[in-house]
Amino acid sequence: MAASYNLRPDVRERVAPQASATVLAEYIIANPGQQETVLHNARFHSANVAPKNQATRSVIEAYCCDPSHDSDEGFHASVASLKQKAQDSALTPGKRDEASRCAEALEDFWGNKQAFGADSYLYRAPAFGNSIDISGLQVTVYPNLQTGDFPPEDGKKTGLIFIRPQKTPNPEDYKSAETRAAKVVYREEVAKFLLVIGRMLAEEAGLQPALFDTKRSQVWDIRLGRAIGFPTDCVSRQKQVFAAAKQIKNLWDSIEPKPSDLL
Repeated sequence: MAASYNLRPDVRERVAPQASATVLAEYIIANPGQQETVLHNARFHSANVAPKNQATRSVIEAYCCDPSHDSDEGFHASVASLKQKAQDSALTPGKRDEASRCAEALEDFWGNKQAFGADSYLYRAPAFGNSIDISGLQVTVYPNLQTGDFPPEDGKKTGLIFIRPQKTPNPEDYKSAETRAAKVVYREEVAKFLLVIGRMLAEEAGLQPALFDTKRSQVWDIRLGRAIGFPTDCVSRQKQVFAAAKQIKNLWDSIEPKPSDLL
């Protein structure tokens, strides 16, 4: 049975084992010391931290789902509005920072949209659910775009797109070429596990494995300025996903709050 903790009002506890697909991916590639931090943050989290980059994703989603693919005005108007908010002294510093962050990410996306293939297809909002049970761990999965129909028509394949605007870890923040390369690999690894978990979500929803479009399933890494494709070693990665989810589920009740989490 899970213990009861006298937590600070701004700290929330997830009692049942659950994690986002990103957290699960980060856990898999982390070293043991880092895994402890990932586990702690999965169970105990701040109630005051608002999700970041929501405007970034929603503006890109709207642009990519526009059948004309040539309505630039709405996109640029959204960027201009965010820049205006970033300078609005009536808003809190946190909201101004978020507006600035989203405007920067959107401009980065626009500069690389051909590399992402943003104008190449008519994308759709994903028709799948956003949660899947993996080895007893409830995992939330939020693909941003879908290629093809679901259920598929006439044997045509369906793929998923994840939009990753997160700046951290930003390879450009590091002086050492070796460290920069390692941060690039980190972002690539998280992306590849996201795609594997996305495929698991699609198959759980009833998509036949042969109809999942691995060629058009990608992670659009805004900070790297390129699309990361579906991994060729999917089978071994899926085994790692199952094993890590089971481990997190089994460790869940033993995850303790930090002293700073308590009253």
